[in-house]
Amino acid sequence: MKKISRGFAVGIALLALSAALWLLYERFVRKEPLPALFGYAAVTVLSGSMEPAFSAGDLLVIRQEDRYEPGDIVTFSDGGVLITHRIIGREEDGFRTKGDANSAADGALLRPQQIRGRVVCRLPAAGRVVLFLRTPAGLLLVLTAGLGALLLTGPRQKRQRKGEEREK
Repeated sequence: MKKISRGFAVGIALLALSAALWLLYERFVRKEPLPALFGYAAVTVLSGSMEPAFSAGDLLVIRQEDRYEPGDIVTFSDGGVLITHRIIGREEDGFRTKGDANSAADGALLRPQQIRGRVVCRLPAAGRVVLFLRTPAGLLLVLTAGLGALLLTGPRQKRQRKGEEREK
């Protein structure tokens, strides 16, 4: 049973590592500002323009769709900045959008090719963790935790192997 659970844990770890490497490749080699994995991407809410639906610090998972309708909450690129607002109307040349907390609709019409995806999931406050991990202190924490895990598990496995050899 331990071998199965250990194998499962190793498989999950390899899958997570592969996903992380893919996202790093997309972001830093291909210069993709919003890397996606299996069609899904994550964005962090930075303002309160979508209150009460989303708060600053929430993490949103988005997925690119073939079709968007009024009522959909979408993330779009506007001059290199990602914005998440609700589609409130459809016009001949695009969509009219508005932040739920804003009193007026966005000034410019949203062209379909600007849309990066529709919000499919919200993780409250999880974006704060992502923002922290992007700081030097956050990166240092991840590196320290990773090295600590390696140091703690490495000697234990050696002791277990030595104990198994003595039993034989």
